[in-house]
Amino acid sequence: MRDLSIGGETKAAKAKVAELIKKVNLKEHEADEVEAKAAAYVFSTGDDHALAAMHMYRVLQRMDDVANACEKAANAFLPSLSR
Repeated sequence: MRDLSIGGETKAAKAKVAELIKKVNLKEHEADEVEAKAAAYVFSTGDDHALAAMHMYRVLQRMDDVANACEKAANAFLPSLSR
């Protein structure tokens, strides 16, 4: 973003920011997949400790919330690339 603002919004800077946004979106997608696998594991093995499984699932949900917030923040820069 520094390059984009200092460099006068050059095509190269916009391309770099677009690539970084894409990377964030891909990482968020990977986080969703990991969260789904972890949740499946927690619920398939947590029968003996249901309360612990629920707490672990809440942790997984918060981690997913963080990944979603990162994606939302990155995507907020998309309109600045279309100028």
